[in-house]
Amino acid sequence: LELELPEGPVLRLNGDAMLTHRVIHRPPQPHYLCVEPVSHVADGFGLAAQGLPGTGTVLLAPGESLSATFTLRLQPGFST
Repeated sequence: LELELPEGPVLRLNGDAMLTHRVIHRPPQPHYLCVEPVSHVADGFGLAAQGLPGTGTVLLAPGESLSATFTLRLQPGFST
């Protein structure tokens, strides 16, 4: 995912294959942008409990763990 920022640079977001969704928040007065990589849809566990497939949720047994890597890279923007 690439986001072109108003100041010109490009923010490149790369994550593991399991991080299939993003939660993005930007207030009306754009003082900041919040980008959160996630492995599941919003309310994924509730939806999965209702039988909806493809929510991205993973159930772990006691003692199990799950990890993923996500990187952000700020690059110079492209001039037009």
